[in-house]
Amino acid sequence: MTWAELDYSRQPLIPPHRWMSFLDSHHWSDPQRAERIFSIATDIAMTATRAASGSLPGLSDLSL
Repeated sequence: MTWAELDYSRQPLIPPHRWMSFLDSHHWSDPQRAERIFSIATDIAMTATRAASGSLPGLSDLSL
């Protein structure tokens, strides 16, 4: 499943490309850990989105 396949149309959501801005605009008890988590999550979501759109050759069949 990719970010684009999730349907939360009735809920306000922050898309993956804005997650790092969200991270920067909040206080975290462990900022370094939060940054690692958000970085990994953003990378996964953005890579899956690019793969699903066909912009990553060879990964369009990737099933998450």
